[in-house]
Amino acid sequence: MVEIKSWEDVDRALAKIGALQRGIGKAADECNAKTAELSKKFAEKTRFSKEELIDLDKAIKAFALSRENEFKKKRSRTLSAGTIKLRFVTLLHIPNTAQTIEALRAAGKVDAIKVTEGVLKSALANFTDAELTSYGMQRKTHTEVIVKPNPLQ
Repeated sequence: MVEIKSWEDVDRALAKIGALQRGIGKAADECNAKTAELSKKFAEKTRFSKEELIDLDKAIKAFALSRENEFKKKRSRTLSAGTIKLRFVTLLHIPNTAQTIEALRAAGKVDAIKVTEGVLKSALANFTDAELTSYGMQRKTHTEVIVKPNPLQ
């Protein structure tokens, strides 16, 4: 471990940190450039396969939907190369949540309204330590040392 005994030692350590960070950044940039190059080659190599995969998926789904009545009793069909499942999905679209909540409340359907509670820390920041303690909380303050070398040294 490095031993710091003076401000000059701190200054040398900051310079070393800056140099190390620049070296790490340069290595990361090189890595990112190579990754981007490989990603581009991968995309070119797999483009036709991905397009064919999408076409096959669409064709299978269209075929399965055209035979929806075969899935009435059993929701899936197992074939030698895989399984096809047909699910019936129901979604609720709520375009204006506030308006919906208001309408539910007016109709007395409060059991369909979710209520969430939380603590406003910004409001609690104005409480005294005694007040916080009386509510089972406590304020903790700690000191941080921030080490920031000059970027271009």
